Amino acid sequence: MRGKADLEKNYIMEQLEIAKECLFQARTLKEAKFWQEKIAYLSSLLKKKSLNIKKVKQNYAR
Repeated sequence: MRGKADLEKNYIMEQLEIAKECLFQARTLKEAKFWQEKIAYLSSLLKKKSLNIKKVKQNYAR
């Protein structure tokens, strides 16, 4: 289970790095806004995954 969570987290982090690079290379405001929204979404997803992993670790510790 933990391996799957780590894979998902790594994938999200990889996509986040790609989105950041695309934001810096954006040529229009519309394109930049799209990448900003995607970065915000991926960041919130990553935060949610990190919190879920911490909860699982706490449950196993009990």
